[in-house]
Amino acid sequence: MASPLHEVPNERLRAAIAASGLSRDEVAEGAGVDAKTLERWVSTGRTPHARNRKALADTLNLDPSDLWPEADPFARLVPRDLAGIQCAYPSRSAFVAAFPPERLFTGAVSISLAGLSNNLLCQHYADRRLEELLALGTRVTVLFLDPGGPGTAARELEEGYDPGHLRGLTALNISLLQRLRSRLPAHARPRLTLGTYEQTIRFNIILVDRSDDQTAVVQPYLPHSRGVEAPTLVIHPTAEPGLFETFKCVFDEIRAESTTC
Repeated sequence: MASPLHEVPNERLRAAIAASGLSRDEVAEGAGVDAKTLERWVSTGRTPHARNRKALADTLNLDPSDLWPEADPFARLVPRDLAGIQCAYPSRSAFVAAFPPERLFTGAVSISLAGLSNNLLCQHYADRRLEELLALGTRVTVLFLDPGGPGTAARELEEGYDPGHLRGLTALNISLLQRLRSRLPAHARPRLTLGTYEQTIRFNIILVDRSDDQTAVVQPYLPHSRGVEAPTLVIHPTAEPGLFETFKCVFDEIRAESTTC
């Protein structure tokens, strides 16, 4: 005898099929299965494989979690349930491919970065575009891990670089932004703030404020992994304090301890 657990009909699925206006044969065809398999899913409550759940839900213009909420409890989480996380990428390169700097920074009222070399701004965003933002009133704060400090040396060792590699890259990026600042009209120069800080680096943080929204892009620094390989989170504020506020506090603490350059 079959277990009673497998004999509980899926009333959500039964009701969705009835509401769709489609016949059982049409639903089965849309889902890529035969009518007997569909009937088994309805009458026994058995959960199909993920690809079949998706195909059947698409046929009924629903989300799979509408029909099998227990199959993936995370499928329909609203942003507050993830503390403001909107997207997650397995690496910085994957993030940049989906969310290029032009898209991230354009239209910003303020941009704040705290990281090691801050390559996303310094190497992947055109100087001309940054100058235009500053001329239009955008305030930009860029905090670098002290290139000559022990934190940078430790990270070079951690990431397998030759001594001086990250120090040189960070010093180059600082000099690029200093030169850019010198080219700005006198009234716009205070809008670009540069600084260095010294600590064991844990996160790369980018905060972007626009008139209608705020975004944080956060990467952890993982052991024996280079920054470009680190997972990347895109975070927005939520009604209740979440991760955006957490990382903004981390940035504010770094800024308070930084030295202007």
